[in-house]
Amino acid sequence: MILKEQTKKRLLILGKIVLTLGLLLYLILYVNLNQILDTFAKAKPGTVFLILILLIFNVFVQFKRWEFVSHKVLKNFNKKEILSSLFHGFAWGIITPLRAGEFFARKIPMKESSTFSIVMATFVDKFLLMPVVFFVGGVFALFFIAEYFSWSSFLLILITLLFLLAFAVMMLVIFYYYKAKKLLNKLIPAKGWLRNFYLKLENFSRLKKKDIALLLLLSSILYLIYTSQFALSIFAFTGGANFWTCYWISNLVIFSKNFIPPVTLGEVGVREAFTIYFAAQFGIPDSVAFDAAVLIFLINILLPSLAGIYFVLKEK
Repeated sequence: MILKEQTKKRLLILGKIVLTLGLLLYLILYVNLNQILDTFAKAKPGTVFLILILLIFNVFVQFKRWEFVSHKVLKNFNKKEILSSLFHGFAWGIITPLRAGEFFARKIPMKESSTFSIVMATFVDKFLLMPVVFFVGGVFALFFIAEYFSWSSFLLILITLLFLLAFAVMMLVIFYYYKAKKLLNKLIPAKGWLRNFYLKLENFSRLKKKDIALLLLLSSILYLIYTSQFALSIFAFTGGANFWTCYWISNLVIFSKNFIPPVTLGEVGVREAFTIYFAAQFGIPDSVAFDAAVLIFLINILLPSLAGIYFVLKEK
């Protein structure tokens, strides 16, 4: 038992070292200090300040979502553990492809919960943002296609119907997953690893329809905050573009980006490429789009990750 505790402590110390070195390496390879200073120098100070204020609300809503999932699924009511878990995820997510580290790092402060439960709870937390991104971003994408592409009316109507059908199916699966659970219960053998896996998933049946509805509402608020931050980051570098144009671009970028797995660390490159492409369609220069993408990365991804180091280093 003593050896086991010593091993855990050594692994925790090793994890802290790996994270610290990983973040330092990430900053050296992907973040150019001169570029950061240049980006902030060109941005409108008042707009940057507003984005930073919105970051507080962004993190707060993320915390409330994770707190709610922790209460309902993990039966964890310790606010300090939940907050620490969230920031552990921020810290580890940025230095791992597909942000895989976030799913496992949230487990570190939550010692009473199994790794499987934490990973699945994190999946639920993340997944319930997808319908919001799909629907709202999809609507903006449909308007964009209608405005900037010479497609026939028949094709546009067909795409719209398919889009609405896909969204309806997604919502049915989310709200009526328990019916699929009943079917699985009948099909899965009474013994074996499949049955064990199914039993582990039973915890997630604690999420009722009203719980899912509340999580979707929180996800909608989070989406509104993030898209507003992104729009403001574009607006911070433009002289003539109106805010609505910037907001349209932000929705198109976020919608498109979600179809490409975040294989790069911190999604570096993907976000910039989409921002430059869509901004160009509205007559916004590439340099403005690039600076805006860098700014939103620095504020929304890098800052929370750096704050996460504090929680990682204080973990015992």
